[in-house]
Amino acid sequence: DRFFPQGEVKESAVEDARYFLRLNLLGLRAEMPSQLPDRVIGSSGTARTVMELVQSHLRSDSEARDMTARELDEMVKMLLDCKNRKQRESRLGLDEKRSDIIVGGALLLQESFRILGISRMEYSPFALREGVVFDSFHRTVRTKELSSIRKSSVLQLAHRMIPQEGPAEICAALCVSILEALSKAGVFFYEEVEKEILEYAALLHNCGIAIAHSAHHKHSHYIISNTETLLGFTGREIQVMATIARYHRKALPSKKHDEYDDLNRYDRRLVKVLAGILRIAIGLSRGESGRVDGLEIQKQGKELVFFIRPSPRLKAGEDLSLEMHGAILRKDLLENALEHSIDIRIPESEEGISN
Repeated sequence: DRFFPQGEVKESAVEDARYFLRLNLLGLRAEMPSQLPDRVIGSSGTARTVMELVQSHLRSDSEARDMTARELDEMVKMLLDCKNRKQRESRLGLDEKRSDIIVGGALLLQESFRILGISRMEYSPFALREGVVFDSFHRTVRTKELSSIRKSSVLQLAHRMIPQEGPAEICAALCVSILEALSKAGVFFYEEVEKEILEYAALLHNCGIAIAHSAHHKHSHYIISNTETLLGFTGREIQVMATIARYHRKALPSKKHDEYDDLNRYDRRLVKVLAGILRIAIGLSRGESGRVDGLEIQKQGKELVFFIRPSPRLKAGEDLSLEMHGAILRKDLLENALEHSIDIRIPESEEGISN
């Protein structure tokens, strides 16, 4: 859904998906031994489906239980030539349960073959369920430990650089609320680590004020990029976080800016979306802090309607006009990044609070 909503295939989305897959697979490859096994076995439903397509359209031997890299490349090309689910079902005979997700799965297989140097893969009908469960458990424990280290180092830096941390924490919570609402509305899908990076960028976006208030967004970028106190992050994560903070105000992202141009295509779009979210969250956290509790998003054609949820702490006679105005002034970057206009409202059921 993240790259191919409703199973629609666009060239730009294919490129973005490849960038994303390569970034993650290259990190995995770096953790593996230099000498990889000669025999590779696939056990997922995607591997089975792609192998069945190869047998149906590229081979005469329907009993084969393997697939070569060349056959996979040919099959991926055939899949990408089908621009939507119906074409994949009619041309390739795909089951409707698989036709939506097969493109992303086939690209993952292809990039895995390329980065791991796989020339041939066999198929096994038996999934290694126990191994997956065991590995997932240990990964979860390790991820939680790493996340704790990262957040602690972010909070320590924020405490040193930002006089009042409360507003930044409220802003960070609103960022997470907006990101989750966009995903729920089917507009933008994210990885957990990207939500984490957005939260940390929101906590640190004003740290540049410690150097000077003027152009402090640029100072924030410098501090985040160059500090040695942010622990547990990759270089890429640091740069994405810093660039989100850099674009929390003033100029929109541009390839004329080195810090933005240095990012790959996938990360440039990620920065635009996350910095756009941060800008709106900053607007919603204006005025007396904590008066906006969260929001819901509805997709209505090419328009996104943000329904703002007032905090129970909002007193009778108070309104959110300052927060609404602040968010409306700052919505242009997210509109540009998502290619949707944004309308920000308070639900009718909540309007009585401010009357």
